[in-house]
Amino acid sequence: MRPQQPLDHRLLLFGAFFATMPLYAPNAATFARALSIADDGIRHFALPMLAVALASGLAISLFGRKGRAGLVTESRPWGAAGAVVYLGGLALLVFDALGVVAEPFSLAKLAAGALCGFGLTVLCCQWGLKFSKLDIRAALLHLSLACGLGSLASLGLAALSGVAYFIGFFSLAVAGSLGASAGSAIQIEGEQGSREPDKVVPPDSRERPLWPAPAELAPSEPARRCGGRLDTLRRLASVAALPCLGLAVFSLVMSLRKFSLFGTFDIELIAGIVAAGIALLLCMAPLRRPFYSFGYEEFLPACALVLIVCSCFPVGSAVQVLSAALMYVVFALVALFALASIVAVVHAREFPPLTVLGLTPALIAASSLFGIAGSSLMPEDAVGPSLLVVAVAYFAGLIMTAIVSLARAADRSDTIERPDLRDTPHLAALFQQRCEEVGASCGLSPRETEIMQMLGRGHNPTFIARTLVLSLSTVRTHIRNLYKKMNVSNQEELIALIDGEPSPS
Repeated sequence: MRPQQPLDHRLLLFGAFFATMPLYAPNAATFARALSIADDGIRHFALPMLAVALASGLAISLFGRKGRAGLVTESRPWGAAGAVVYLGGLALLVFDALGVVAEPFSLAKLAAGALCGFGLTVLCCQWGLKFSKLDIRAALLHLSLACGLGSLASLGLAALSGVAYFIGFFSLAVAGSLGASAGSAIQIEGEQGSREPDKVVPPDSRERPLWPAPAELAPSEPARRCGGRLDTLRRLASVAALPCLGLAVFSLVMSLRKFSLFGTFDIELIAGIVAAGIALLLCMAPLRRPFYSFGYEEFLPACALVLIVCSCFPVGSAVQVLSAALMYVVFALVALFALASIVAVVHAREFPPLTVLGLTPALIAASSLFGIAGSSLMPEDAVGPSLLVVAVAYFAGLIMTAIVSLARAADRSDTIERPDLRDTPHLAALFQQRCEEVGASCGLSPRETEIMQMLGRGHNPTFIARTLVLSLSTVRTHIRNLYKKMNVSNQEELIALIDGEPSPS
């Protein structure tokens, strides 16, 4: 299963946004060095930026899904406004550092941080909407290319100074901001084929959207509304918990401690380039398993196991020093997989896009704030051991989660063995055509037809959920619905119906 979606060169402009985004700690450190801003001064900018990004991300996640607010936050003017606010905040910080703005108590830095925090959140949501036309493998391919190029650009900026640095920085910042604000969500949906949101039929058999507008909920039903939100959070956690946790730990580690090469280049930037190259190779690899499962049940746990073993060697040994450097590469891979998984969650349209996308910058901001607070409260010699404890705890949890998932997969007996249609393109095309005909005759929705086709190949609900990055409960609900429409009671009867055979007794 190699990526089938063609490369969209417009999405590579995300690399320019990534190279200048101060929400990423190495970029903020490079920016502070170029402006000769002391640590206290950059904190006056970073803290309000992170606080506003946290608040605005949560606000978009909670209210952006509703009525006019959702239409506004997905529109082109909203993206353009975010770009103007973001670039204005960066310009204000530069003017303050150059002494153009004379003000007491670092008010300009506070205002610049607040503007950047709000603008960054809007632009992150806009970029997420653009990437949401991609599945997880294609998203990882594009993100790896963009972030790898962005890390290269950041290294180039770190080697510059004075006017050359500011010209390069603002050129990339403008390009990244315009890339996010150009186009609208409607255009993106058109490129996706204007797919309608998935619908789930609840136990009371009344069909309703997964994220209804406020008018569709009676004001006298607060209990049902609360239950629906809790169910949405539960399903969202089942598919996005691992990516969100990985992104949070990555942001925490990046903000907790900094390492430099030759006193200029942050090792995080080097690690980002290496991780992007590894991720690109993974995108090209032929896999039989869902890409999501491969990443979180095989590849990342294997990397974590190697790092844990290497970290057990004596401090100062060659293996231990190598593991300390490789840890940043692995965390960069974790972040890339996390971003690609979050994009895939939005792509699946099980949840409101802005609910997921708003949480992403809020999560990064919250983790960075926690890391900054920890680094300021802890003694300098305690930061390194604390970083190692956090890394080992996360990696151990990743390994245990993979072991539990693989053990459950080995115990499943609901998979029906069928000849692999993927190795015979002609049979695969005929099978797909037959599934589309059966789906149309039975009145199945596009999502139900997609799931019916995977069931016809012999896959179980868990495999389908991991492939489509849907929650297992939603997949099972879709299966119940399509069984009812097709008048079958199990997977064997469904396969017989697709193959045109008599139903097994």
